[in-house]
Amino acid sequence: MSSLRPLMYLLLSCVLLAPLHASAAVLDGLYRIDQPQREGESRDEALRQATEVMLQRIAGEDVDLSRGPIAEALKSPRDLMRRIGGADGGRVDVEFEPAALRDLMASAQLPMLGRIRPAVIVWGVEAQTLGDELIGQAGTMGDALRAAAAYRGVALAFPLGDLEDRTLISETEIRSRDREALVKASERYAAEGTLALAVEQGEQTRIQWNFWLNDQEQSGRIAEADPAAAADALMRAVARAVFAQYAVPVVASDQLTTWQLVVQDINAVEDYASLQRLLQQLGAQSVPELLSVEGDRVRVQIAYPGDEEQLERMLSLGQRLVRMPAPEPEPVPAPQPIPVDAIGLDENGFLVEEAEMPEMVPPAQPEPDPFTLYYRWR
Repeated sequence: MSSLRPLMYLLLSCVLLAPLHASAAVLDGLYRIDQPQREGESRDEALRQATEVMLQRIAGEDVDLSRGPIAEALKSPRDLMRRIGGADGGRVDVEFEPAALRDLMASAQLPMLGRIRPAVIVWGVEAQTLGDELIGQAGTMGDALRAAAAYRGVALAFPLGDLEDRTLISETEIRSRDREALVKASERYAAEGTLALAVEQGEQTRIQWNFWLNDQEQSGRIAEADPAAAADALMRAVARAVFAQYAVPVVASDQLTTWQLVVQDINAVEDYASLQRLLQQLGAQSVPELLSVEGDRVRVQIAYPGDEEQLERMLSLGQRLVRMPAPEPEPVPAPQPIPVDAIGLDENGFLVEEAEMPEMVPPAQPEPDPFTLYYRWR
């Protein structure tokens, strides 16, 4: 124990020093909003609109902004902000205070979605004069999708569009929104969600879309005046679908479930720092606690308000944890046989009837703890 404690202190202290290596599913800019300020609009009104967007990012598109603690917070939105600045074009650049937002969600008893979110790969085609073209990050539609995703808190990514992509998927399969082909092509990008678009430009921007996330599918049609409005409507629909599956409920402390995670292949302080930061972003209502270190295996305890399925889904977002089966429990030794010279004899040396003989019942084997999950770090 004396050798373990210094190592645990070292691991815990280094968490504060190690940089966070962002993955596609971690939104570093989640708490920052670049809000347009319309002509004739006051700074306070722009700040209120930025706060509404921020609340929709973390509490869902359908959050009721007109009641309870949320409505009260919107009366003085500056209390939720860490920094307010100006940007080009008369825009307002606002950075919110995460702790203040978490406290607000807790007081309103609303589920919350933090910085760690499922990555969404978008496969889109746009009709052109010579036929369909793949939508990339560049171009009018790509710019509109990227800006709308950042504004609505969607972890959107574009495919490379290279030779390997074109071998896996065709423009025809994208336009027909062929689920099997699209999901298979998305495996290259380790994305949880797959978004397929067919875009038509004219007097309006029209989008037909399908979105697959885990075992659920959403689809729809959008028609808006311009690409920016169409992209925003689409990202709001995607954000709503993501929130429905990944939002973490806020519950009373006595309703939290305590889980232990046993993670192997933690071979460096940086590995543990990344694991600790991942767990802190889950939406758990307590700080993860390091229980033990044995070689390359650490045991961590967290209090989480969701069930095992949701916890596993959230843990998979970091793309570093691989679920492992629980190890076989150590077998309990079988009872030793009674010596032959003692079988069937009572204290006076007379034979005991068979019905009086003690029954040798094999001991019950231990069952795996249902609240302990096993993972491998990769």
